[in-house]
Amino acid sequence: MLKFSNCIKILIVFFIFFSTVYATDPGIPDSVIAGNLDGSPILSCPGDTINIPIWVKNDEDAVLLYFLIAIDDQYISDYLNGQVYGILDTLSDPPHWDMYGFHNPFQDLLSPGYSSYPLLCKSDDPFHIPYDWLPFNTQSEWVKAADFTFVLSSDESIIGDSIQVIEGENPILTGGICFTDNSGYNEWFPDFVGGTILIVPGGYEYLPGDANMALGLWPPRVQGSDMTYLVNYFKGSSTSQPCLLDGFWASADINGDCNVIGTDVTRLVNYFRGTGIIEYCADYEPLWLSTSEAEACGEPDGWPNCETPPVTGRVIPSGTGM
Repeated sequence: MLKFSNCIKILIVFFIFFSTVYATDPGIPDSVIAGNLDGSPILSCPGDTINIPIWVKNDEDAVLLYFLIAIDDQYISDYLNGQVYGILDTLSDPPHWDMYGFHNPFQDLLSPGYSSYPLLCKSDDPFHIPYDWLPFNTQSEWVKAADFTFVLSSDESIIGDSIQVIEGENPILTGGICFTDNSGYNEWFPDFVGGTILIVPGGYEYLPGDANMALGLWPPRVQGSDMTYLVNYFKGSSTSQPCLLDGFWASADINGDCNVIGTDVTRLVNYFRGTGIIEYCADYEPLWLSTSEAEACGEPDGWPNCETPPVTGRVIPSGTGM
């Protein structure tokens, strides 16, 4: 009688019955990171939809991957499943695995108020004869395997909180994440490193100094083309349009005086020379203060999300200093 690992017992949920066997990881311990690979926090605002990436490093063939992550329920308003990548994605070009599924969370197993969110990926339908296993083996390199997707609470009292992403548990296994080989006898419980989600205040979706944000270039950055764009604006060029946020071109206010005038060009020139800094109007607090923050948050829906005025009817402010 063929025996299968404890990890495969998860498939009881999918109408398959196996018995319990344990084994030792034969190579370097497998590892899983739930969060940013570099250890930096995932920056999010209340009410944001966020993806928590799952990174895997292993050195032996696995044909079943079972992931569980857990987050304090007070921070989550909705669970939107997620996405798998590479050979795990059943919709990708062949070769690919036969099955993956994000499933309903297990509530209050770790402690009251924590839910564990499961993802099961399996290489082959066990009723196929012969089996046609396609192994998952990253050859000791980090590979992004999946994203778990959540909607954060819109409660602004959570601003400033650092949310921990931890390994989840389930009612079938003692423990959470596990991998299994195609013998059905061997399973491994990888080392787990949890990430953090840092809740930051909401703000306007712009990068200070990114004067040409109306072009919708992503990720936003401050470069020489922004100076050219701003100079052409003051010259009346129809191709240099402001990107208004509640009626104000916040990204072009380089010196932070809540006006867009010629001195902003001077400040931007000095910034590129290394003798000036970019500031912003306090009434239009930016969502991002650096390109890395923008990249961490991900491209927003509807970028650049600004009220671009019509080409005609430009009014050049007085006192431009040009």
